[in-house]
Amino acid sequence: MLDQAPLRATDIAYACTLLNRAYADGQLDGVEHRERVTAAMSAETVGELRSLTADLRPPRAGSVAGQSDSRPSSGRTSHSRRAIVIAAVFGIGAAAGYAYGLATREPRETVSANTTPGTGRTAATPTTIAAPRALHTAAGFSAFVAAVSRTFGDTVVDDASVYPDYAVVTRGVPGEPAHALHFSYRGTFDKGSPMSRQPGTGVVDLARVDVAKLMDLLATAPQTVGVPQPKTTYFSVDGYDGGRSVIYETDAYNVSGYLIAGLDGTVSSVHPAPH
Repeated sequence: MLDQAPLRATDIAYACTLLNRAYADGQLDGVEHRERVTAAMSAETVGELRSLTADLRPPRAGSVAGQSDSRPSSGRTSHSRRAIVIAAVFGIGAAAGYAYGLATREPRETVSANTTPGTGRTAATPTTIAAPRALHTAAGFSAFVAAVSRTFGDTVVDDASVYPDYAVVTRGVPGEPAHALHFSYRGTFDKGSPMSRQPGTGVVDLARVDVAKLMDLLATAPQTVGVPQPKTTYFSVDGYDGGRSVIYETDAYNVSGYLIAGLDGTVSSVHPAPH
């Protein structure tokens, strides 16, 4: 059964991205976020990861913009659902950084993915992986967006999480609103992994991102969010609130901060690291 399938590193990275976003959007408080991230790190099957993210939902329109506190509200989740006991505590962004480290140790062989319109089926053709891209530069991110268009036929995604030389992209399966595929990108795309898809999930066109302004935000994000010496930096682009970017910074002590901006680079909220 699919739920009993062994995990790939990109599965863990994707689950941690969902958990980080749920924390940023106020669906999880800090304690539950850390519990679920820790459980994701020790998960052994796809089913275990799904149980950690199944109750997450897209935020209501306008629910994120305007927040200015450094931690989202803790009143949006039920503590009675917690069944995880942990010994380690991870900050937001630390999980993604750890999963990224796992992902970069995967075999270097990959495939390019081509989804047949209207079928939701992905045809995989083995290729030789390209050199890692500098995705946190204007040229690198633009090349990544071009690769999305070249591989899938358009630049519309549910979300994309972008690290300096690695990215995870999620796309809905055509004609199957409850299903999605998520793909890892390291110069080319892999064959994709199936995931469940939440009702009402928004989509975003990566071509709408103002790349120059996004790069400006990345350059100043450490000072903006109060993490002057980040160890891990990544950003996500998703369809929440009509499209947004979220930039995360984490230092060597797992102290994190993040900011949320529109696709045009206008900052809507800053959540500084606690000091």
